[in-house]
Amino acid sequence: MVRWRSCQARGDIRTVGTYTDYTLHVEHKTNVTGDSLAEQNRGNSGIALAGSYEVQVLDSYNRLLSGKNDLGSIYGIANASANAALPAGVWQSYDIAFTAAKWSGSNKIAEARVSVWRNGVLVQDDLAIPTNTFTFDPESPGAKPILFQEHGNTVEYRNIWLT
Repeated sequence: MVRWRSCQARGDIRTVGTYTDYTLHVEHKTNVTGDSLAEQNRGNSGIALAGSYEVQVLDSYNRLLSGKNDLGSIYGIANASANAALPAGVWQSYDIAFTAAKWSGSNKIAEARVSVWRNGVLVQDDLAIPTNTFTFDPESPGAKPILFQEHGNTVEYRNIWLT
């Protein structure tokens, strides 16, 4: 089991290995916070596929999805198609099928693609990702690590595996 409690002193966590195309399973739990907190302060974290494309982790339970920055979104690119969030304080899951961008030398010839299941609900269906999500590394050729973002909020991760 992998557990991570984020705090400013720790920073982002990157996998040691690097990967291209994969299926990733991740469970996470956000801390229970007051409803008065701004949305981006409610369990904010992210999973950066290929170090470049953020799948948003956030407490979006019972909230309207907008702004391309809620739970299940590809940050800044696409909202989730449905709000499949469970309440904060409950373990939730992501199953992510990722295909890396294809390159010919330093020229990108095919966009990265992703399908995301949130607690068993398909929320991104073979989405083409035209660019990095501006929160992590720029796009570039080659295998890349997976990154778990530290964003100053308490988030725990467990049961992380790749196939």
